[in-house]
Amino acid sequence: MLTENDITELLVKYLSKQNYSNITHLTTTQKGIDIVATSKNGQKLCIEVKGETSARLNSSRYGQYFTNNQVWTHVSVAVMKTL
Repeated sequence: MLTENDITELLVKYLSKQNYSNITHLTTTQKGIDIVATSKNGQKLCIEVKGETSARLNSSRYGQYFTNNQVWTHVSVAVMKTL
């Protein structure tokens, strides 16, 4: 299962290979936009990353898929941040 931190790492590597620059990224313990990068033509890319399980090792839900209610909440928050 991939945590938000795992997916963030993968996306940062991908964006680097695609020649994006000024890439900044956050972990699950930090607040803000998860990934910000700039394309070759100067367009700013902002990404809100979501994982499929908790990133906290000591969480009782670590290693388990999010419930339907958790998925709804996570996606709703991502949509609101985007707006």
